[in-house]
Amino acid sequence: MKREQLSPNEFAIAFVDTSPSELIHNSKEKYICIVLVYFFYIKRDKLTRLAQFKNTRTLKRKLQIQKYIIENIEKNLIAPTGILNFNYTNIALENGKNILKQIGITKEFYYSDRISIGNEKMTYGHSLSLSWYSIVLSRFLLYMGTIAKVENKKMVSILLDLLPGDNVDNFRNFNTIEYLINNTELEDFQNIAIQKNGLEKIGYGYGIKDEQTKALKNEIDYVITDWIVQSFYSLLKYEKNNLDILSVEYQLSELLGI
Repeated sequence: MKREQLSPNEFAIAFVDTSPSELIHNSKEKYICIVLVYFFYIKRDKLTRLAQFKNTRTLKRKLQIQKYIIENIEKNLIAPTGILNFNYTNIALENGKNILKQIGITKEFYYSDRISIGNEKMTYGHSLSLSWYSIVLSRFLLYMGTIAKVENKKMVSILLDLLPGDNVDNFRNFNTIEYLINNTELEDFQNIAIQKNGLEKIGYGYGIKDEQTKALKNEIDYVITDWIVQSFYSLLKYEKNNLDILSVEYQLSELLGI
């Protein structure tokens, strides 16, 4: 979706990001977290340009940026809302199997075995990762229908970060997610969102500007979403691993303690 074609006066625009960023069947982590962030407003002209979390090298600088975001939320210069979602990696993959069954893939394969979904071919493990992502994205669409109604808007757009392996010339992962949503019970979430909230249009896609996705990733709403998901992931690791309040994970989770 070309960002410049999405008017915030007409669209309720939300942003989605995950951590860890790799597809879950390849992840060595126990957990996967994903966030959806909607901004009621951002007073961009009063905010400093920020770097993404991964491009911020030292802990000191990370904490400074985190503090800056917190302070500006408290000053009402940034007004975010949204959903924080996490799952155990193994459970997420099991949930993916239930979606695959709905499109006729009832047999379980080795993760490395190749299968077809719609017009795309990929490994079975890859398909499970995308199936879980489809589940979460569908629920986000339902939530955003409610936000749009509150904001008196008739259209919804969810902008996604590029999934690993996709680029502006190859939307294999995105096409698979779209196929899974449109051909399983997940489509009901979109239909309910439209009917319940009187929407004219609801959709999702990669945010594109100047024919690329990288330019948008440095815009303030994308960057803050990135910091929120990293803070959530840090909180998750702090809680699940019973870490000390002096741990790096605890310090980096304070954005969620506003």
